Amino acid sequence: MIIFDLGGIPTYVNPAYTRMFELELAAIAEPGFPWFAPEERVRMAERFRQATAGAAISGWESKVRSGSGQVLDVTVSASCYQNPEGRPAGIMAILQDITPRKQAERTLRRERETLFKILDKAPYGVKLLDQDGRLLYSNAELARITGYHSQDIKTLDNWFQLVYPDPEQRRAAVRAWRGGGQGGNRVFEITCRDGRRKLVKFRRSLLPDEGAVVTISDVTEQERIQQQVRRAKEEWERTFDAIEDILTIQDPNPRLVRLNLAAARSLNAAPEDLIGQECYRLFSTEGKPCQHCPGLKTLQDHLPHNAEIRHGRSGRTFFVTTWPIFNQAGGFTGMVHAARDITEKRQMEDELLMAQKLESIGILAGGIAHDFNNILTAILGNISLARMVAGATNDTLARRLDNAEKATTAARELTQQLLTFAKGGAPILKTESIGDCIRDSVSFVIRGANVLVEYHIADDLWAVEADKSQLTQVINNLVINAIQAMPKGGVVRVTAVNRSAPQPGSLPQITGPHVEITISDQGIGIEPQHLTKIFDPYFTTKTGGSGLGLATAFSIVKRHQGALTVESTVGVGTVFHIYLPASDREIRPQLGEPMEESRTNGKGRVLVMDDEALIRDIAGEMLEFIGYSVDLAATGEEALERYLEAR
Repeated sequence: MIIFDLGGIPTYVNPAYTRMFELELAAIAEPGFPWFAPEERVRMAERFRQATAGAAISGWESKVRSGSGQVLDVTVSASCYQNPEGRPAGIMAILQDITPRKQAERTLRRERETLFKILDKAPYGVKLLDQDGRLLYSNAELARITGYHSQDIKTLDNWFQLVYPDPEQRRAAVRAWRGGGQGGNRVFEITCRDGRRKLVKFRRSLLPDEGAVVTISDVTEQERIQQQVRRAKEEWERTFDAIEDILTIQDPNPRLVRLNLAAARSLNAAPEDLIGQECYRLFSTEGKPCQHCPGLKTLQDHLPHNAEIRHGRSGRTFFVTTWPIFNQAGGFTGMVHAARDITEKRQMEDELLMAQKLESIGILAGGIAHDFNNILTAILGNISLARMVAGATNDTLARRLDNAEKATTAARELTQQLLTFAKGGAPILKTESIGDCIRDSVSFVIRGANVLVEYHIADDLWAVEADKSQLTQVINNLVINAIQAMPKGGVVRVTAVNRSAPQPGSLPQITGPHVEITISDQGIGIEPQHLTKIFDPYFTTKTGGSGLGLATAFSIVKRHQGALTVESTVGVGTVFHIYLPASDREIRPQLGEPMEESRTNGKGRVLVMDDEALIRDIAGEMLEFIGYSVDLAATGEEALERYLEAR
């Protein structure tokens, strides 16, 4: 405390003043307030005059200099006191040292200014709110993002009105603010000052004084890019799953990391149930990686590889390709494993190769069989002529001639099989209902065999264009094979059904409705290494077999514009499938009864032309034997000359 006279000279200071300011009364007992800071002396003189005039001075902040020269912050409260006569006698003032508080305020102000400078350079918008929602500060980035400056945004309510002009959107934003609590990222669409709409991410942090700091980031471009990434990922996943090849992504172990729907379908399982399993445990039946698996090579050398693999579990053939996967640093992280089912393609290629083999052999066989058939014709003719000459007088000779005729006929049947490969074996097609033909053929072959037959032949079986005799030969050959495959007996199942158009490329030559004939047995089956060769001419695993039965059947079906396929499992049995195109023509009924053979005595003159002397001679002799007069010619020109001479 300090007491002044009316002239402004201190007349008393209390001990607290002396301790606080390190000044005795004698040091300050002069006019003009010299112990106040120079810039404060004029203001102190003005306050003194106001107090002398009766005004109360309370909490006025000023600066004084202590005895040690230190400038201290103080508050001054002063009032005028009176003498006993009631006239002003002097001024009593109380000074409080507020230096620590002012220093703290200055420090806080400097820190705040520094903070604001930093926030002004921040890459995100910032606004500070007090506990009542009034805006204390907003930085330049907030203005850049929204177009609104601090003078536009006075309160939180004002902010909501500006950036959420739609009432419903505004209510949603207010609810999110009130329920947001501390932290948390929220993305909202706001309307900027220029009318543009942006996606912004808000984050709110509560302050101890119940105010809040809100950061705002423009995520419009980021969201657009993320949306593109999500869309690209969805498109990639749809493409990945739409591919019909079996696709898997495997880690270096190799375990499945991802697989497409085709892979899951092939394993009859959900994709999520297969993740983490080793590839070979799913596809191989041997408990180890498939032989020649290209994935093993890719795991070793980190290069692409491919191979053709027959999977034991499915029994199908796949073309497998593997590619390495590397991370951004170039490190090997796994591989892509693609398996394309080429079973039907291989079957088509095998059948094409078979057809080419048959065509080549057919040309050779046709020439041989034609010549051999001519020889056999001559032999049969001579045998028949000998029988006619001998008559019924010599039983021994008749028996010998019968045996010779049977042997020659058997040789002709073998020759006929060879002719099937040649152009001369082309079928004579008629519109036929083949249900009865199938039954008759099968019934004839199984007579005396220790097998049973089950028939499943559709009552409404479609008609086909077929050579019934050749089709009978096909069925005979297949049923004989079935019987021979079951030496201890069994069941032969014969099925004939109507089928609609097959999958494109699954059946060579078959494109529309067709009849499928199936002949299956319960026999020993065919070894896998033999399965692709059974239609090759002269290929046989049977002792004494000619190797022509299945080759002939294949050739006949092919010339009927059909297909013949086989499936077999060792120890289970074999199934042959015959596919014949359905016919839309009506079946013509057979007219009349076949004529019985009768021997007649001929009369007249006959011209015989053949380029084979054996055929000419035997034909001439036989005709002469029954009474005809015969002329022979070796060529067309010679025949024409004989005809003109006879006129």
